[in-house]
Order: sequence, then C-alpha cells, then structure tokens
Amino acid sequence: MSPATENEAEPALVNDLTTVLVKTLRALGQAGQPDQALPLAASAWSRLRVEHPEQAERVNGTMHYLARRPESAPVTGSRSADDSAPNSWVTDERATGRQTHGQR
Repeated sequence: MSPATENEAEPALVNDLTTVLVKTLRALGQAGQPDQALPLAASAWSRLRVEHPEQAERVNGTMHYLARRPESAPVTGSRSADDSAPNSWVTDERATGRQTHGQR
C-alpha cells in the first residue's frame, strides 16, 4: 500500500475498529463487567481524541452508557495522600479549576 493510499484508508480503518471496540465494551458492560470496560474505554478515548475526535465521541458515549449500568461501581472520588484533610476529595476536574479538553 502506498503512503497516499494508506492515509486514505486510515479513517475507514479507525471507524471500523471503533465500531468493534464500542460493541465489545457494551457487551462487557451488559455481561455485568462495566468496571472492567470503563478503563479500556478511557484509554481508547485518550488515544482517539486529538486525531479522531468523532470516534472519541462515540467512545465517550459508551463510557457514559457503562457508568450508568446498575453493576457499575459508584464514583466516590479519590483521596490525596493526606486522608484527614477536609478538602482532599477530588471528584471532578471542574472543582480543581483544570480543564484539559474542550478548550480552544
């Protein structure tokens, strides 16, 4: 395959592989394993978001689907090393003032 043909095939390949991934992640969630599927989906979203934003949005929708599954563990936030500090909970990037996506 020449470089020009390879570049033309890449979007179709990424689209097809994203379709397979989304179906697989949803099946894993429906099988009662959404907490195993979510980190995989997050990893895929991270890799897709810059060069393939439409596919990243598909994976993002799948993450929301998985997070709403009854078997999904509740999001409780994460603690800093100092668990006794009253403001050590971080549950949302908005709470920290950091925004890493969606900015232009």
